[in-house]
Amino acid sequence: MTSYIDDKLGQLVATLEAAGLAEDTIIIFTSDHGEMLGERGMWFKMCLFEGAVRVPMVIAGPGWPQGVTRPENTSLLDLAPTILAQAAGAPRQTAFEGRDLLPLARGEATDWPLDVHCEYTAEGCDEPWLMLRRGARKMIWSATHGPQLFDLAADPHEAQDLARLPEHAAEVATLVDAIRAHWDVPGLHAAALDSQRRRHMLRDALGHGQRPAWDWQPINDAAKQYVRSGDSPTLTKIRSRLPYVPPVPRDHPREDKS
Repeated sequence: MTSYIDDKLGQLVATLEAAGLAEDTIIIFTSDHGEMLGERGMWFKMCLFEGAVRVPMVIAGPGWPQGVTRPENTSLLDLAPTILAQAAGAPRQTAFEGRDLLPLARGEATDWPLDVHCEYTAEGCDEPWLMLRRGARKMIWSATHGPQLFDLAADPHEAQDLARLPEHAAEVATLVDAIRAHWDVPGLHAAALDSQRRRHMLRDALGHGQRPAWDWQPINDAAKQYVRSGDSPTLTKIRSRLPYVPPVPRDHPREDKS
């Protein structure tokens, strides 16, 4: 997968260079989530351990420093204000939970927050699972199962649960209070159950009669993919080449013998 993504990213960069857009384009490489690949006997994303929630965040382009790695915690919530801030003339927005990443990349964000929040309310859990990352400390918590606390600087594989140790009781209480302050936990649980009821209703209703496919099926129109008799090769080239290259005149134009 890594080599495949690297190859596709290379194709994208090569296309931007061929189109003369490389010096005027900002590329953001990230992911919506990670995947557990057998760690702790777990697969896919249905948890809040690092394998599932830690994602790449690489930004390159004009105005962005090269070869800089920042240790601060960031979130996908930071993407919207970052992208909007790059748009020339865009009004400054303050309605986002995230923040523009460019000052952080330049080392100018001296007040960058320590906390990153994450929630999981999908399949595989019976109540909201909540996560608070504060600096190198990370807590995973639910109302029924209680806290798990990890020091990711000393324990990146999350092998030692510090919440079980009495000497961390005060820190655990502080982080649990922070989680409860950030989320309306009963309200979140109620909203998840209400969403489940609506989707179960839709599933039952769609189980009768013709059932539409939910997956996207791209339309393949052969008339737009191949040069056919009566079609103009020039139009096909216009549709498929970037940047557009004008057709080359014939070396020996066809004579009109009519």
